[in-house]
Order: sequence, then structure tokens, then C-alpha cells
Amino acid sequence: MLNELADRVWRNPKFQSELSVLVANRVRRSAIGTPPLSEATDEGMVVRLLQSATILAQSAKRVHREGAYRIATAAFTLHGGEFGGLHDLLYVVLSRLGNFPAMKLSHGVVEPPGTLPFPVMLEAVHRLDGNTVCIRDGLPGIALTDFQREVWDALDHGVSLGASAPTSAGKSYLLQAFIRRIWAAPRRPRVAYVVPTRALINQVSAELAESFHGDGFDDVTIITVPLSAGQEIPIDAPFVMTQERLQLILTVHPEIAFDFVIVDEAQSVGDGSRGVILTAVLEEMLRRNPRMQLFFACPNVSNPDVFGRLFALKNYRHHHSRDVTVAQNLIHLDRSDSNPLRVDVSLNRMGRKLPLGRLRLMEEVTTIRQATVRLSHMLGQGGQSLVYASGPSECQNLAAGLARLERAKAELEGAPEASEQRVQLSTFVKEGVHPQFALGDAVLAGVGFHYGAMPPPVRRAVEDAFRDGDLKFLVSTSTLLHGLNLPARSLFLNRPRRSSTTPLGAVDFWNLAGRAGRLGKEFEGDVYLIDYDQWENRPLEGEREAKIRPTLDEHIRDRELVAYISDPERKPDIKGNDPFENTFTKLFSDHRAGRLGVALDRLGVPPGAEVRTRLAEALAGAEALVTLDEGVIRANPTVSVYRQQRLYEHLVKIIDREGPERLMPIHPFNRGAYYRLADIFKICHDQIFQWRSKDRRHLRAAVFSLPWMRGDPLSRIIDANFKFEVKRTPLYTMDQAILVTLKTIETEVRFTYVRLAGCYATLLRRALLDRGYLQVAEHIVPIPLFLEMGACSDTMISFIGLGLSRISSRELTRVARRFDLGPSEAKAWIRGRDLSELGISPIIRREVNRVLGNG
Repeated sequence: MLNELADRVWRNPKFQSELSVLVANRVRRSAIGTPPLSEATDEGMVVRLLQSATILAQSAKRVHREGAYRIATAAFTLHGGEFGGLHDLLYVVLSRLGNFPAMKLSHGVVEPPGTLPFPVMLEAVHRLDGNTVCIRDGLPGIALTDFQREVWDALDHGVSLGASAPTSAGKSYLLQAFIRRIWAAPRRPRVAYVVPTRALINQVSAELAESFHGDGFDDVTIITVPLSAGQEIPIDAPFVMTQERLQLILTVHPEIAFDFVIVDEAQSVGDGSRGVILTAVLEEMLRRNPRMQLFFACPNVSNPDVFGRLFALKNYRHHHSRDVTVAQNLIHLDRSDSNPLRVDVSLNRMGRKLPLGRLRLMEEVTTIRQATVRLSHMLGQGGQSLVYASGPSECQNLAAGLARLERAKAELEGAPEASEQRVQLSTFVKEGVHPQFALGDAVLAGVGFHYGAMPPPVRRAVEDAFRDGDLKFLVSTSTLLHGLNLPARSLFLNRPRRSSTTPLGAVDFWNLAGRAGRLGKEFEGDVYLIDYDQWENRPLEGEREAKIRPTLDEHIRDRELVAYISDPERKPDIKGNDPFENTFTKLFSDHRAGRLGVALDRLGVPPGAEVRTRLAEALAGAEALVTLDEGVIRANPTVSVYRQQRLYEHLVKIIDREGPERLMPIHPFNRGAYYRLADIFKICHDQIFQWRSKDRRHLRAAVFSLPWMRGDPLSRIIDANFKFEVKRTPLYTMDQAILVTLKTIETEVRFTYVRLAGCYATLLRRALLDRGYLQVAEHIVPIPLFLEMGACSDTMISFIGLGLSRISSRELTRVARRFDLGPSEAKAWIRGRDLSELGISPIIRREVNRVLGNG
């Protein structure tokens, strides 16, 4: 009945006409700064629309509910103080939508106003009570959206759950609140929070730490880095890690099991080789605890049910929400071909452009970059804005352009010097990265930039400054697509690309658009599409939701996989990449353990399918060629078992011929460390990547890796790169040196060479044990750990292990003047000192306080 009534309202031409006028006027005023049209002053029209909204809000159709939300919020934004009863009508609409966070934004409280009619009051109280949950005794309840409440109830009943919802649905807030809830229980479960990037490790762990400290749990240690076999793991310590780090934990600590696991950005099971690792890690965790509860969080996917099948979860539900909790306005900014100073502005409404007006540029712009900078600056003055860039170099160039305009504007207005907060951030950036890093100057003008290869504490400091309002503009790359929570009023896009060769697709576009406006912060966000008709791709015309296709699913059905397994001499490409490598190693382990049939069942391969027989035969052939035990292979899931065998046999030959000394890693602080490290990398290149014997990339890798492991400041590593390269290429710039160094450390040193060194260390130990060098095997210097941490002193590693960044840990190690502190001693050292009296940067002190609750 209600759906039919809502359909009648929605199809009414006059309703649609008045709705267009209301929304257009809302966008005109707050998004482009032009006055509303006179029609919006008609109180009767506003009342009619709001009455319609109270009906649409009760419909089951997403388009009706979104329309109700837009009517209520636009009317409130434009006329909140003009028309009597508007607050009450807004409350009725939002309560029927179950959007209580938006209600708190509009009314300051979630309780219904006393001026509501009694029957409506009862309805509102009932809805509020149904959406309110208690985290722990003594704390006030929190009011959730309908989507959040449904997820909360499912988790509270112990079921595993897959949930898909728009970016701004508040999934992260909900999950952290639920962890706080279970943390208050008499028996704390062992929790793992799996995230796709290192940037998210820092964000999620810091937010959890703040929540725990706010609840009075100051003794909680959040584990974010791999722990060695000799390190004891606290029983109730939560883990926040990528799948690669979690895999290392599972390998080194075979006894550890988890009770509750959150997989953020869970669509990553389809992310190539990393998706295979994620799948293998979750399978191993379920083997250790079959009753483990899982939550898979995804933005905009059509099949969240896939996880139940992929992991054979018996008690599994999936929830799919498309409700709008924060609306996004899509605003076209089209430069005129006939007049280079004119910009036509229109609102995308139901696929059509609704004209809003025209803007006039102060000067002609001729390039894409100039258009992005000028229009972002012109229209981003009303609040904080995100500007999307397709890569680090573009990111830096756009930020530099915006900073120049902001400085010119400040000079014209006679604005004061940069604030103390901006000066502190600039100093921290220059000390933490390099004095000539462009970010250090940009933030003084209120402009930041953000990309994946930047050091985590610098990214976090920029994010904090943006959240605190110290930065007006933030230019960012696709790091925004990986769950990074950076709320902004506006988002600007101009021919966006996912990578240098791939335009941004529809699903990524809608994920990105959800960053404009965040739940509980704004009613709406504005997404500005600059010269959309010139984009290579048309994301508005594509599907909003993606279908998850697990990489293992794809590979199993690829006939090339059997050919790959059957060819022991298959080489990776010139960069060392090999798409089937992880899949082969996982299936080999499953075959050896007698689990291949179960694995194929989960992937939906029919019992009598030919691929089962062909895979089993190919894996049996591989088994005949590989002598390594299962523990070794499981420790190196990212390296082909053939290449592991090849490296093992090479190491055994050297040990038999020369003894083990030439193969043993040397501590980074000791003499000969560089040459030994280069030799190890060369062996890995030859035996794993199978590069030409004359290849010299191992020398470059060692040049970057050794000072990184020693804990040297980034500025020293960057300067060394610049001095070397400028001799070969006189036009080489410091900007290039900074970008190259940051990218090399993040993608090569901390990924490729952690992987290679880890495989080398595992196989060296196996070879030493097999050849009778038992004591020597127990004293292999942990190069993989040093490469991952960027540190090799006990003290600095202990600080990092507490959840602090490398930059902060390096500074604290310098002040402590000790290199032998263990984790508990390091924490005690911090607890026993007033860091403000030690000359420590305010930004580092903020990080310490956030992570450890130290004041």
C-alpha cells in the first residue's frame, strides 16, 4: 500500500518539477555560491514536498527513500529558520528513514522534539529505541542507521556476515563500536582487523586505540607488525594488519587462533596475487578455529553472498544496502568552446543536466591541470575540498597550483601568517621526509597532498590536519579508494584515472564519490565533474556495483594454469611478476595436505569436472620434483614451489662446497653488510626471478635497503639518490629524487625485497638444518623484519611494535640513547617521561598519545 502510494507521488509531474527546483536551489546556494531562484521562497511548495517526503520515506524503493532524504535536507538547509514546523517535519522524515546520525547533525540530539503530535511522537520514539545500542554499562547508547542496526544485530548473534553498502554508510564506525562492545565482555575475544594497505593499518589502529583509551582500557596493546617466534603475544591483543603481515604471524606462531575477524575492503579477494594470499590466510584461520566469526565489509558490490561459499561458512548471512545516508550532488562544470572564460554549471539529475548558471574565469585556462586548479580553487572556498589526482606527480603539481592561488588570495586579503598548526606540520614534513619536499611549503598555504608511497606518519599528519580544518584543500590519489576515511564537503574530478593506463571505472567512481560528505558530518556532498563530456570513460553510465570474482575462481577456470604448473622452467616477467605463482603454491599446499578436493568444492568446481583430474595430475607431477617440507612452502606463499626448490638446491651446493659463512646475512650495523646484502639479493634475482647473470639491479636494491634498515632518516637516503643520479642525468631534480626514493622504499624495499629476503631466510635455515649446522641455523639475522620495519635496533623495533611510526620511533630512540629496550621497557620509558620537555615534535607527541594514551 505504502509503496503504491509512494509510486503515485513519485510519478506526479508537478512533484518532480518542484523537487528539481528545490534541489537545484540548494545546490546553487551552497555549491556554486549563486542565489536561489524565487520559486524556492514559496512556503506552500516546500510544505507539499515535505509532506510527500514523509510518504516516500516509508517506501521500500531506494529511489523513493533518496528523494525523501534530499527533500528534507534541502528544505532544512535553505529554509530552516523561515517556515514553522520545518524542524519537526525533517525529524519525521529522517526517523522514518532510520538516519539518526543525520538527525543529530540537524537537531543536535536524536530524541524527538516535544512539539510532534502524540502518535507521531510514539512512532519516532519506537524507531529511536529500535536503533539505539549500548556499548557498555555506564556509557550512553549510540543511535545507528537501519543498515548499521541490522549488521549489529547479526554480529551480536555470532553469525558471520558479508555486507555491501555505499562508502558513506558508516561501516568503519560501526565495526569499531562493536569491537568496543565485545572488549567490555568478561572474556575478551582475540580479534583481527585485516586491511588492504599499510596506510589503513595506521588509521584503524590509531582510531581503535583512541576508542579503547576513551573507554578506560589503557592497557590494550594493538599489534600491527609481525612478531618473531620468541616474542610472546598478549592473549587479548587485537591485531590490525594486511594479509601479508597476518600470514607471517600465522607462520611464526602456529598456535595462535582468532575468534573474530574483520576483513575491510573484502572485495580484495579478487585482487590478483594479493587476493590469493587473503583467501589462504582466512582459510588457515578457519582451520585453527572453525567457529571463528567473520565480517566482510565491501563498498558497492552486487554479490556479498560469495564469501559464504568461498569459505564454506555454515552460519553466514549477507546484507546488501543501497540506502543513501549522505547524498552526493553531481555537478557538471563544462568549459565553453566558444568562450574560453565561460563555465557552464549544471546538476546531473536522473541522468540529465539541469542548468544552474554560468561562471566566469578571471583568465583563460588551456590545460587540464590549469582547469582543475582554477575551478577547484574557485568553488572550493565554502568548505574543505578533496581534489583527485591520477598519480603522485600530478598530485604534487595540482597541490602546488592550489597553494600558489591560496597564497595570492591571502596576500590580497591581508591575511595573517600561517597558523601555528600549519607551521608545526610543515616542520614535521621537512624533518620527516626532506627539507625540499614540496608538501612542506604547500601546507603553509593550507593545501596538502596525499599518496600511497608517502611515509605513514606524514600521511597521518596530513589527514589529521585536514580533519581538524587546518587544511582547506587535499589533493589525493587512489588511496581514497581503499577505505581511507577523509570526509570533505566537495570532491573535484577531471578525467580521473585508476592508473597511468586505466581510466576510472564506474564502481571506483561511485566509491570515490562517496568521499564527498560523510555520515554525521554533512547532509550532502558535492562532486564536481570538470569537462565530463571530454572524459575517456563515462562512469555515470556504468554499473554502480561490481561483482566480486575471487582470483582463485578466475585462475581455476583458466586452462593456462595447468600448463603453468606443468612447466618447472616457467620464468616471471622482467619485473619479477608472475600472475599464477601464488595460486600454484596454495594449490600445491592443498594437494599435499589432502585438501585439494575441498578447495575445489568451495570454488564451485563440479565433482566430475575435467579440471579436477588435470589439476591433480599436474600437482602430483610437481610434488615429484619438490622435496621441501610443507612448513617451508607454507612460509613462502608468494614464491613458486619450483623456485623455492631451485633456491634451496643452490644454497645446499654452496654450503657443501664452501660452508655456510658466505650465505649468512650480516647485521646492518656491522662491517660488510652492504656487500653481503647485495650478494643475497643477487642470489634471489638469479634463482627466483631467474634474471640474466649480468643484471645489476641487486646493487641498487642494496643501496636503498641498507640505510633504510639502519634507521637512517629519509632525507639522507634521498640526498644519496640525488647525488648519484644527478651525475648521470644533470637535469635530474630533487623532486624526482624524493618521488623515486619514496616509491622505491614502499613498493620495492618493503614489498618485493621483504618477500625475497623472507624466502631466502626460510630456505637458508632449512638448508643449514639439513646439512647439520643446527646452531648456525638459529642465528640468522632477521633481514626481512628489518626491511619491513625500516629499523634494526631493539629499541626502535620495540617502539614500532607498540604501534608507533618509523619517524616517531627513530626520534624517540635518539632521545632515549639506548638501543636495547624491549617492548615492555620501551613502553615504560615513554610512560615515565613528559615528552613535551624533551623537545619532541607536537605531531609525534600526538601520535604517542593516540597510540598509548600517554596523557
